[in-house]
Amino acid sequence: MATTRGRKRPDARGFITRRLSLLGLVLSCVVLLIIGRNATTIVQTVRQHLTDLSAPVLELATGPVAQMRQIGSQIGSYQYLSGEVGRLREENEALQGWKAKALEFEGRLRNYEELLNVRREPEMNFVTARVIADARGPFVRTLIVNAGSVHGVRRHQAVMDGRGLVGRTLTAGKKASRVLLLSDLNSRVPVRIEPTGYRAILTGTNRAEPRLEFLPAQVSLHEGDIVFTSGDGGLLPPGLPIGVVAADEAGAFKVVPYANPRRLNYVRILDYEPSLKIDTQAEALVDKPAAQVVETAEGVPVAADEVSIDPAATTGVVDPAVAEQQ
Repeated sequence: MATTRGRKRPDARGFITRRLSLLGLVLSCVVLLIIGRNATTIVQTVRQHLTDLSAPVLELATGPVAQMRQIGSQIGSYQYLSGEVGRLREENEALQGWKAKALEFEGRLRNYEELLNVRREPEMNFVTARVIADARGPFVRTLIVNAGSVHGVRRHQAVMDGRGLVGRTLTAGKKASRVLLLSDLNSRVPVRIEPTGYRAILTGTNRAEPRLEFLPAQVSLHEGDIVFTSGDGGLLPPGLPIGVVAADEAGAFKVVPYANPRRLNYVRILDYEPSLKIDTQAEALVDKPAAQVVETAEGVPVAADEVSIDPAATTGVVDPAVAEQQ
């Protein structure tokens, strides 16, 4: 009995002590809340002093932790960079092989063109412009760039980024132009699909991926085929990369463009002028007698009744009857 009573007394004392401690903490909290509500300036001052006093301690305590984090991030960066260097070396070696093959094919193509006397496409200049606005809406997909007619920009010029075709210029102001994107519903671009060589029309759908239309009946395309501009119609230069072929859920062919309009900062506007003008004068001279045809100083044949008889402007012999009529 004595032992049992001796055990109960410390338990009762501890219980009373815990109750008193809890009550003291509650009262302290209430007092602090009342003081903080009624004496905000005093509380803020005390809090700031406590913060100033604890700042050096916190700085010393967090210093080793920050150093360990920095060391860990450096180790992770070194490991990542080591793997990245290895990957880039392998990629560089593969690209060097492709470069050698490209140079070989370039020389072979040049020889073939010289043998066949192929007429090459004219050299293209370009203007670099910055995208200053993205005019997007439910029915329009256009961009505004800070280059206009004073910089040589005209309507219907090809617009590219570093990866592929973006669209074409829709309007050209004096210092700014509007670009119609490939995804716009009004966009129509003649394309060529390689390696099959099929031709089609790339039609915008107001979605990220335009679709291919007017394909041959027995077409055989595969995902990953590359799409280029065909140059048909002379509006855009041929051979500009656009994207790769993909199939949608319905089985229709669409194109995933290389260029992402949402990530464009700068674009190139190509100055392309195809020589597709029909020589109407040459067609008109087919039925004329040889005596009624003269050549200008540049060697261009024209009808004698369309130019004034000027020795400096024409060469050759003019029929006297034609001269009398003039």
